Amino acid sequence: MNKEIAHSNEENDDKDHKAKLDFVAFRERIKRLIESLLELRPHEESDNLFLLDDQERVDIKLESQKVKVELFIADTPSWHKIAEMVHLFKTFFSSGLSPLFLRSYSDSSITIEKCKVAEEGFGTIYQEDETSLSLSKGGFTLDSIAIETSLGAFNDHFEVFLTDIVKLVYQPKSEKKKSGRSWYEDYGRDFEKLGCSVMKENTLHWDDMKGLDEVKERLRNTIFTPLQREGLYQKIAKKVLPHSVSVLPKGLILYGPPGCGKTWSMKAIGSEAGLPVVIFPCNAMLTKWYGESESRLAKLFSYCKEAGRMILMIDELDSIARHRKESHETTARLVSILLSELDGLGERGDILVVASVNDLTMIDQAILDRFDIRIEFSLPNVEQIKEVFSYYAQHLDEQDVDEIAKKLTGWNFRKIARFGEDALRYYISQLDLDYLEAKEPPVPQKEDYLKLLNAMK
Repeated sequence: MNKEIAHSNEENDDKDHKAKLDFVAFRERIKRLIESLLELRPHEESDNLFLLDDQERVDIKLESQKVKVELFIADTPSWHKIAEMVHLFKTFFSSGLSPLFLRSYSDSSITIEKCKVAEEGFGTIYQEDETSLSLSKGGFTLDSIAIETSLGAFNDHFEVFLTDIVKLVYQPKSEKKKSGRSWYEDYGRDFEKLGCSVMKENTLHWDDMKGLDEVKERLRNTIFTPLQREGLYQKIAKKVLPHSVSVLPKGLILYGPPGCGKTWSMKAIGSEAGLPVVIFPCNAMLTKWYGESESRLAKLFSYCKEAGRMILMIDELDSIARHRKESHETTARLVSILLSELDGLGERGDILVVASVNDLTMIDQAILDRFDIRIEFSLPNVEQIKEVFSYYAQHLDEQDVDEIAKKLTGWNFRKIARFGEDALRYYISQLDLDYLEAKEPPVPQKEDYLKLLNAMK
């Protein structure tokens, strides 16, 4: 009996020893990751002049069978970044059946914790589990993000989660060239001279993609999440594939009727991923001068190669990439150049080429083959219309939104957005001038929207 107990104790000691060795290796990996990310961040003085210590760092401890990772950051994370952290925590540690537990909160901190089922029956009872995420505002010290788990729950799953959090928290700030100028100053103006639209400010986010939940999820899984986990992606790809592969797809085609969110979606994902977005309308390429269209197209891709990682969106590709047998000489030459340039960018792997088209059947098959992901954008159904319209009329109650949305059937997202904006302009133009100085001016009601709808018929 004593021998069995001794043997059992030896096994437990071996397991603890191995777990501690794994912890030490994990600690070194995370520290190296953070050091490499911090090296990419330009040194800047903190906005908080009263900080006692402005050294961004990570503390990783093993205490009483508990693993605690604490990230110290100089800049308070935005609400959007906090929401992304909570989303990651929920994705990794909530099964969908078990909710997250709000363990504590105050004006300067909040802690959420993983839950597990303690008792099932008529009413399910949950209890705290072993893993938690805490965010604390430092005041005179750095803000901190703490992740805790037990040594028993410390595994590869936890490390992948922490790696994603680290990349989100210590995301390199927008890089400057040696000239000290911004990406837009160095490259954006060149694109604009070709007739491109360049997104200068990243102001759109996932929450702005109303009525596009399925598209949003697909874009998350195919572009945003792989970019977030690029190191992990490359490690696994080396074991699975016979050759190296880019984390970005070779090409993405967004197809469907105009005004259904194709361009809007690319602006949102560019903002979320921190990538510049250049939109090239194909009509800007076509000119009456022989050879100039081909020259502009070649120059566009040349600028892309100089600018580095970015999103290039070719808008209305079906206007130039039609079947070559059915096209005139200029279009056929443009398709040939486009094929060559797409192959070149595909080998580089640092530029995401996105094409928007209205009708896939009109596109030359060789061009289609260069795009490995296709996402459809359809006209919104009634529920999507409600969601989009309520975004542009946030003061209306659900019943009013439902009544107006029923009258917008067949409209695309762009038309709904313009209707909401036009209704507001028209309403303000009809107000008495006395309201100019009012602290709480009246807002448009359901009747005002219906009045404009009737006038549009």
